Amino acid sequence: MLSPKIPYRIKFVFFILVPFLTYILAEWLQGAFQSPVGVNFWLNLLFYYGFSFTLYGITGKLFVYTLVPATLVWVLGVINHYMIMLRSKALLPWELAALNTAKTVDGNFDIPIDATTILSLVVLILICILAFLLRKGTFFKSRLWSAVSGVLMLCVLWTILWASPSFISTDADNVKASRHNGLAINVLHNLNYLASPEPEDYSPEKVREIIGENEKDGTMKPDIIVIMNESFADLSTIADLNEEEDFIPFFHSVSDNAITGSARVSVFGGGTCTTEYEFLTGNAAHLLRPGSYPMVQFVDDKSPSIAQSLKAQGYRTIGLHSFFPECWDRDTAYPKLGFDEFLSIKDFENPEMVRDYISDAASFGKIIEILEDDVSPTFIFNVTMQNHFGYDRSYKNLEETANFPEMNEFPRARRYFSLLSLTDKALSDLVDYLKKREKPTILLFFGDHLPSFEQEYYDILQNRAGLSDEEMEVKKHTVPFLIWANYPIKDADNLEISASFLSPLLLDTAGVSMTEHQNYLLELMNKMPLWEKGDRENLDGYKMVQYNMIFDKENTQGDLFK
Repeated sequence: MLSPKIPYRIKFVFFILVPFLTYILAEWLQGAFQSPVGVNFWLNLLFYYGFSFTLYGITGKLFVYTLVPATLVWVLGVINHYMIMLRSKALLPWELAALNTAKTVDGNFDIPIDATTILSLVVLILICILAFLLRKGTFFKSRLWSAVSGVLMLCVLWTILWASPSFISTDADNVKASRHNGLAINVLHNLNYLASPEPEDYSPEKVREIIGENEKDGTMKPDIIVIMNESFADLSTIADLNEEEDFIPFFHSVSDNAITGSARVSVFGGGTCTTEYEFLTGNAAHLLRPGSYPMVQFVDDKSPSIAQSLKAQGYRTIGLHSFFPECWDRDTAYPKLGFDEFLSIKDFENPEMVRDYISDAASFGKIIEILEDDVSPTFIFNVTMQNHFGYDRSYKNLEETANFPEMNEFPRARRYFSLLSLTDKALSDLVDYLKKREKPTILLFFGDHLPSFEQEYYDILQNRAGLSDEEMEVKKHTVPFLIWANYPIKDADNLEISASFLSPLLLDTAGVSMTEHQNYLLELMNKMPLWEKGDRENLDGYKMVQYNMIFDKENTQGDLFK
């Protein structure tokens, strides 16, 4: 082992280099470095030096000074690295809330351990070994200098970030922008957006004026079934797939006594709970910070929902999810949202499995089982899992039936389309059952987001359709929906609405009573069916309503929401 009498200058050089090496680790894993002539380069270094110096001032231990920041940054860097690789999005503060959900599903797809991860780990270990060897002996007689300078650096950095300067990108979903910012600055700057700022000219009185006090009395109480189907999408709306057979023929065939169309969602390739939250509450994630997980961040006992309003009308309200109950905190969120019961994978006995997930056929079978209990009226909200992300490998219990020109080139897309065919058959069987029911029953079926598979296949579809990047981005956030009933409803075709309008549209079509807030949303949908095409007055008004519901808990106009 090295002598504790190592020259002071060697330790001092190491002391100065460690925060810079930590920065190198983070940006190496992110796949890009900031230019030394750019402000962001120096802001990132300001964080690493400020954090490390402060830590040394507290502990006075060179090994701790090295180990803690370097290891922490390496872990966050690896998470960021794989998020970019697998989801094409960078790490944000609220993404950490989703790690529990990611952990429960990561066994169902392959995570490649690449050279960058391995080499960066080797570098981390070498840095820590060197710090261990240099740890003995006196370094600084006083830690005050280190602590004061570190705190000053962090204060200066936070002051700059709080001002949101133009050279720091605020495009949370843009990987290029996150690389421009740097990992540390990207995460720290977005801490500003964990809470939503109060809208201009906001007041609870204005919220009451905007919503109005006219609830809608209903004349019916049908059983209501809602299926939010994992990754269900109709990619033929982007371009001709040139498939040998329609992957979802039944879904495409439903037109009589039905409302069909598309819903604009805020997520792509993942983030199921965001669309889920939009449907259940009528709140628009589009108006929250991009990348937020509102089901995890914002649901509490004062969160109104469609389940609450139906429960108040005497409905039995059941949440059903064919996976683990803790995913996206559903086990704690659903009771707060007004569900009497929450059924999960634990409530299925020997279900049919497709890949490693409960099949849609089995999930829909559980719906039928609930309806057979003959308790009316009943509201069932079913979130499926069969088509979940993870199309990397073949399975003995999934026959890859999809045939399209590029099927050998894009095996993930082939498996995804094969899964869609199974969903379509299960949906057909469910509708056949509902047709035979004497009790009035209405069904809403929609997707949560488009699938995450080979980007090159999406590029082929984009080029085939001649779409601009902006037009393609819209397509990648558009999912199909279907409302059908076994009793007469008013037909409508090709509606285009935001996902947050699905619940008021369903309630109005079902003929049940609606709260003032739900009726307000229905009227708003008729004025501006898509948020991004809305006028300033209605958008500003809705932002106030949403802020009052989610953030202003002391002044929530609860009687208008429930």
